[in-house]
Amino acid sequence: MAVVGYAAAGIGGGLLAALVAFDPSFIFILVGAERFDRLRRNAGVRAFLDGARPAAIGAILGSAIPLASALKELWQFAILVAAGVVILGLQRHRHHHPGRRRRGSDRAVGGRSPPGQPRLLNTAARGCRNEN
Repeated sequence: MAVVGYAAAGIGGGLLAALVAFDPSFIFILVGAERFDRLRRNAGVRAFLDGARPAAIGAILGSAIPLASALKELWQFAILVAAGVVILGLQRHRHHHPGRRRRGSDRAVGGRSPPGQPRLLNTAARGCRNEN
């Protein structure tokens, strides 16, 4: 979107387009931050997010593959590889950092949870009711 704004009105148009594109999500996060922990504990919300995750991954791959196949210059490939290395490094650090806070998706639904962590219920078998 910022590229279109830049093409239409130069740097000012690009900045305005970027502002319009990204501000709503930033405002949503800032305003709703204190409610996210409560939402994440809700079994129905967890079930929705667990189902939405594969759809989001598919949408990202569905756009990333055609974009990657359109790369023509060597520097574009270098940036793509560098970004991939950084992302993989961040993921590895996140998964191997001993002090990090565990997320609900890190443990089996209905299975054994690490000490001090609540047990997630099998929401499909219980009709997505929050029984915590």
